[in-house]
Amino acid sequence: MLCTQRHIELLMMVCLVLVLGTAAHRRNLVWKNELSLWSDVVKKSPSKDRPHDYMGIACFKSGLIEIAFPIIGASGCVGSVMSTLR
Repeated sequence: MLCTQRHIELLMMVCLVLVLGTAAHRRNLVWKNELSLWSDVVKKSPSKDRPHDYMGIACFKSGLIEIAFPIIGASGCVGSVMSTLR
């Protein structure tokens, strides 16, 4: 069987769909809920305060209060986060 231009284009399209579909699936795993999203952000930016604040808020909203306060305390912005939770 000869590889025609049409076969090559079809193969490239299938590969592109597979790569983009896999990327979308992996992104959806991270964006599945607020807690998984902010956990990923904290993992990628551990020295920034804002991701810790929002991860603490996500923990608080999920009912993980005992986990939320140490995370929020690590950021040093406890006052501003507590006003957000009210």
